[in-house]
Amino acid sequence: MVLPLRAKPNHSKVAGIIVTSRGIALAVIDHAPLTARLTHAQFYPCDLTEHPTVLAQLSKKHQLDSTPCHFVLNLDEYEFLQVEKPQVDKAELQSALRWHIKDLIDYHIDDVVLDYITLPVEGMALQVVATRKSVIQKRVDLMLGAQCQIASIDIAVQAARNLIGKIKGLAPETSVGLLNLWDTNAKISVLLNHDIYINRLTNIGADTLNQVSDNDLDSQSIVDSLTIELQRTFEYYESYSRQVPVTQLVIMSNTRPIANLDDMIQQRLGIDCKIITASQFDMLDIETTQQSADLPDACLMAIGGALRVES
Repeated sequence: MVLPLRAKPNHSKVAGIIVTSRGIALAVIDHAPLTARLTHAQFYPCDLTEHPTVLAQLSKKHQLDSTPCHFVLNLDEYEFLQVEKPQVDKAELQSALRWHIKDLIDYHIDDVVLDYITLPVEGMALQVVATRKSVIQKRVDLMLGAQCQIASIDIAVQAARNLIGKIKGLAPETSVGLLNLWDTNAKISVLLNHDIYINRLTNIGADTLNQVSDNDLDSQSIVDSLTIELQRTFEYYESYSRQVPVTQLVIMSNTRPIANLDDMIQQRLGIDCKIITASQFDMLDIETTQQSADLPDACLMAIGGALRVES
């Protein structure tokens, strides 16, 4: 999908990369086997000033100069907006969308880079992904400086979607909710047939949920509030899209697992909840050459990025 800087693959391996203030996550997947094989996934702690050096070392070690690399933006590095489709020719759509979103972003329209997703439902709004040019340029400079072969600059919800597509036994025609947890916030999404219909921000993240305790009834209100947000999102999706109801929630944590979060939400929502963490990698239709215990949760979005296959 988004913000493509396509490179032609010269072998079957694909890399996914995501950087945060805490370090760099790198995943490499070999798509040659019938089942995608994860050959490397690791989080490398480092501060912002060390990003160029560490990524250059990883590029040399894993031959990223000849491996298509999908760089995944953090959720705070882009915005996901719903916009009514402008009545213009396709050639003019990008330009028209820029003016449609100018009042929805908090920076100047001249600094925006955008792409859009169309949904296979007549009359539905476009899903517009917007980010600052400076964010894209910074990531491009980092990748080029490390001699990585840039295939695309993607977004976290797309990487999470790629992982959901690998959940064993999950039918594609199922409406799936996604709770993608980060330290201080999370994204609530709804997907159907690999299309993203909803992508909303909540300020309830892993740090807040980590305070929840079975012995502290007051802390249970945090889960109550999150469940209400999930329920409202799912009800809006059903009325807005007129698609099948959400029957399953997938929970991913990019920092630390939250004990019993799936059970607590399932009791309140009454739908099946699954947690996808590195330690539960066997739930995915992906082979790995690493022990699941050695796969840090901070690598999930990098793995999702490496699962992207260009058509």
